[in-house]
Amino acid sequence: MKLNLLLATVAAAGMLVAANANAATPIWEFSSASASFTNGSWDFGNNFSVSSTVEVVALGYYNDPTTGVSGNPVALYDSNGNLLASATVNAGDPQVGHFLYASITPVLLAPGEYQIDGVSNTSNYTWNDSGFHTASPITYLGNTWQPGTTPDFQNSVQNDVSDGYWGPNALMAPEPSTWAMMGLGFAGLAFAGCRARRTATAIA
Repeated sequence: MKLNLLLATVAAAGMLVAANANAATPIWEFSSASASFTNGSWDFGNNFSVSSTVEVVALGYYNDPTTGVSGNPVALYDSNGNLLASATVNAGDPQVGHFLYASITPVLLAPGEYQIDGVSNTSNYTWNDSGFHTASPITYLGNTWQPGTTPDFQNSVQNDVSDGYWGPNALMAPEPSTWAMMGLGFAGLAFAGCRARRTATAIA
C-alpha cells in the first residue's frame, strides 16, 4: 500500500514536471493590434535581454487578420550576430495569442542580449500596439528594420516605434533543470512521508 502511494506520488510529480516543461510562453504579446499595413517586404528585428536562463522552443510571426502569414522566415541571434535558430512560419502552424509558431530544436538562452528577426514578405504588419508586455525574465530593448527577404542580424537600432513592428516572436519554457529539481523535490517529500509513517507504525 505504502509502495503504491510512493509510486503514485512520484508519477504525479513526473506528470507535473512534463506538463509545465511544455507550457511555453510568448516572450512578448499585446492586447490588440493598432494597424494592418504593408509597403513591401521588410526584415524586422527586435532586441531583448534575458535576466535568467530560458529555453526557446519555437519561433513565431504575427498572424495579421487580413493577410495572415506568408511563409515568414524568422531567425534568432546572440548579441554578436551568431545564428542560434531559424524557422519558417506558415499558415496552419499553432497559434498562441496573435502569433503563429514553428517548432525548433530547443535552444537555451543564458542571461544576456539577443535579437530576433522576421521577414514580412507579403504579410501586413502592426506597431504601437495596445497592452504590449514582455514575459519574465525578458526585457524589450528596441527595434530595427531594413528592406529585405531574409532575416539578417542588424547592428543599427531604429527605436522609431514604442514596441517594434510585428513581426517576429518566440515561445519560451523555463530551464529544464528547474522542472527536474522540482520533480526530485516532490519525490523526496513522498519518500520522507512514507518513511515517517513506517517509523510511526513500528513504534506503535
